[in-house]
Amino acid sequence: MSGELINKKGFGAFGCRIRRLSERLDREVREIYQSHGHYFDPCWYPVVIALLDHGPLTASELSAQTGIGVSTISQIKARLHSEGLVTLETDPKDMRRQRLLLTPKCRQLAHDLQPLWQAITMATQALCAETTPEFLNNLETIEVALTRRRMAARVEALLSRRQ
Repeated sequence: MSGELINKKGFGAFGCRIRRLSERLDREVREIYQSHGHYFDPCWYPVVIALLDHGPLTASELSAQTGIGVSTISQIKARLHSEGLVTLETDPKDMRRQRLLLTPKCRQLAHDLQPLWQAITMATQALCAETTPEFLNNLETIEVALTRRRMAARVEALLSRRQ
């Protein structure tokens, strides 16, 4: 397996390993989309799903729904807009903000991708069941723990004990 250096660093490279896994899954899912004749970036998925489920949303509302930073949402928004998958309208509650709306093109693409999304979900469930059945629960537990106490606070507490 490649990446042996990072693997040997254990928890010191925890974020690197999570990022590497995420990049690998995104790459492989992108290949699945392409092999089925679809152009869809996996990073668009949470935004498209949120808009399908909740209708038009602003970048900050999307950030709150998905847990993804506003700057990343803004980048995804720009890509979706340039691909003709969303339109932008002024938010009637706040004229300074824009809401994203799915276009008919995106709705059709999402409809076409449903079987793939279901298969990807099932394959991911099977992968976790085969390797680490509690992975999703553990991941959520880590996310909650970091929300409760940020990594910076954890590191600073350890450093202050050493002094």
